[in-house]
Amino acid sequence: MVRKLLGAVMALLSLSCTRMVRESDLLLPPGRLLPPLADDITRRNVELPLPGGAADQALRGWYLERPGNRRTLLYFPGNQETLRRSMWRLYWMADALGVDVLAFDYRGYGFSDGRATVEQIAYDGAAIYDHLLEMQADKARLPVLYGRSIGSLAAIETAASRPVAGLILEGAPSAAADVIPSWRRLAPWYYRWLLRVRPDPALAARRPQPIDRIADVRAPLLALHATEDRIVPLPFGRRLFEAAGSEDKQWCPVPGATHNTLRLDRDPALECLRTFLQR
Repeated sequence: MVRKLLGAVMALLSLSCTRMVRESDLLLPPGRLLPPLADDITRRNVELPLPGGAADQALRGWYLERPGNRRTLLYFPGNQETLRRSMWRLYWMADALGVDVLAFDYRGYGFSDGRATVEQIAYDGAAIYDHLLEMQADKARLPVLYGRSIGSLAAIETAASRPVAGLILEGAPSAAADVIPSWRRLAPWYYRWLLRVRPDPALAARRPQPIDRIADVRAPLLALHATEDRIVPLPFGRRLFEAAGSEDKQWCPVPGATHNTLRLDRDPALECLRTFLQR
């Protein structure tokens, strides 16, 4: 909003004539956070004692439920995403995809206590999965896991160690050594020749990387990936997909989208999701 106001002021100053600033020039409301939703979706606050943490520390999340939904989706958000920032997406999934949704803030994110590390994000997924099965009345109802970007670490690790109904990945990286050097392309073209981007040796050497662990996944797999993704370039998402141990897997590229503009409510992503979840 500040940038828009400054831009408007500069534009006015550059003109030789006088222009009146109206009330509508000062008020710049953002778009709606949530679309109209069904009245029968309910949201519960849920809490899980922080695995290995102090007695008063916890992971905190939301459980969205709707009568008649046949599946449960365990959602692991991307980096810089919290429950609040993911609110539209979580409600949309419960409404449009016909699934109950459980999602937690990672350690140190949003409502949760603790300090985030890559390893803890990956391994806390199993504790969240176990908590979900304890919460459910139907213990035999296995969840579908959804991992977006860095959340794919938790989704893949959990799917490799627990029985699941399916695994959905969105913009998932293959390995730190693959993806991080490619970030050089994010710099302006005139600066790239001076720049070298590489992962910390400890991060690159960490095992297992997603591409190592996904070989142990046997559940049905759907991989969504934006064709113009510059955070996790398409070839690395495809490499991860090819390494999956599942015999039932679907690759769903989304033309023209970037890492953060992939729209789930439009085809081809919407069709891929509905087909996968309705099986």
